[in-house]
Amino acid sequence: MKLLYLYNYNPSLSGVNNKIIAKIKWLKDLGLDVTVLCFTDQSVHPELSEFKVIYAPPQVTVKLHRIFNLKYLNFITQIVKDYKVNNYYKKQLSKVDFDLLVMRYNTSNYHFNKLVSEFKHKFIFEHNTLELEQLKLQYKGFFQSHSWISYTYFSEKFFGPKTLSNAAGIIGVTHEITNYEKNRISSKNKLPLSITISNGINVSDYPIHIPKQFDSEINLVIVLGVTAAWHGLERIINGLNNYKGGKKITLYIIGNVNEIKCSKAIYMGYMNSKEMNDFFKTHNIHLGIASLALHKINIKEASVLKAREYLARGIPFLYGYIDTDLANESTISDFVLQVEANDTEIDIKKLIEFHNTISKIDNCPQKIRDFAFHKVDMSVKMQQYKKFLEDIMDIKNKIK
Repeated sequence: MKLLYLYNYNPSLSGVNNKIIAKIKWLKDLGLDVTVLCFTDQSVHPELSEFKVIYAPPQVTVKLHRIFNLKYLNFITQIVKDYKVNNYYKKQLSKVDFDLLVMRYNTSNYHFNKLVSEFKHKFIFEHNTLELEQLKLQYKGFFQSHSWISYTYFSEKFFGPKTLSNAAGIIGVTHEITNYEKNRISSKNKLPLSITISNGINVSDYPIHIPKQFDSEINLVIVLGVTAAWHGLERIINGLNNYKGGKKITLYIIGNVNEIKCSKAIYMGYMNSKEMNDFFKTHNIHLGIASLALHKINIKEASVLKAREYLARGIPFLYGYIDTDLANESTISDFVLQVEANDTEIDIKKLIEFHNTISKIDNCPQKIRDFAFHKVDMSVKMQQYKKFLEDIMDIKNKIK
């Protein structure tokens, strides 16, 4: 099997880049013949030095007359861009011999659908969101929205199902996403296959954290990238601001976010992985806070990376969504606290009760970390990934 991974490198998305690099490395280590088609101006991308890489410059930005920047004309720029980008993709793909191509799905349109149709049953799409539902958050009606939003929304609505029907496989990071994409497909053929493979991490990259327990205090941490509605930071802040009990509670907030005033919160700013490890060495953290407001972007289920990092470090945590890897898992249920997906403030008394309960469990951090190795480690996820690719190839060989 010759696998081509299409990688639209973006230097500003370090988290996404790290995830892709780790995935490619695991697939290579599992014995797959992987070639990376990397769209970047950089002649050397250090993280890819051990892989077979084809470098291709990114498509030049489309610039039309400024009249096409007007609200009801800017869809024309988007159409021209789609045409040029997909012709460029076709040119690059025609140079490579591959059986399957993996790429992150964005949205479809006439030109992308035509490209996938020409390479029928070769594309495998990774889906990280409910594309049409997310576009609905931007689309406010034909006359209220910018025309490029209307164009993108209706292109995905019409061409998305056609494009998916011509794919070889669909990989969703949650069951909600996988089922959503499957329901959009009109084809009754054996392909595309679909599978849910939630986000994984290299658990061994995160040192275990064993806190000292003090009856008089609880230290919390929430790890954020940037300010975003789905973090739900205001839920925990509002709870802390209204807490009148005697327990000393401190919330450490990591990330570049807009500050919400709270005497119990300490804003730490951005930290890289080394700085994060040093933070946990020097701070006595008892509980983590994962995403609390994914409902604001119409997502019920997720496999949030920061939750997996808490698992790897052995830290119990609070979350406000359905987690793909935690649902119906009795071995971890005592170590996590799921709250309702709404805008209400977090009940700090319940949080304290949760902490008091788990603090009495022997060897709590190691039990949580053991679960992480069993359920969310990349070795587990990529074995599922490899098996899925092999199943697709078996079907392709039978229907030739």
